[in-house]
Amino acid sequence: MSDVPVPPELSAIPESAWAEARRYFPVIHRLANTPRRKRSHVVAAAAELGCSCAQVYKQLARFMADPRLTSRRRVVRQ
Repeated sequence: MSDVPVPPELSAIPESAWAEARRYFPVIHRLANTPRRKRSHVVAAAAELGCSCAQVYKQLARFMADPRLTSRRRVVRQ
């Protein structure tokens, strides 16, 4: 079995989820490319996104494993 992430079926993603993913993507991308990232960077990203630091770390880990917009799984609670 392969460990390569499989992207979701794009047509099945609600527009609200796309909007949320597009809002998170530049912040998480910038954070991922920050050399010598510190907790203060994560705190600032969380404040910008209006979420917890734990959520930022979770999204950052997902992005680092699969650096695509579609790597943000389940962006909207159903």
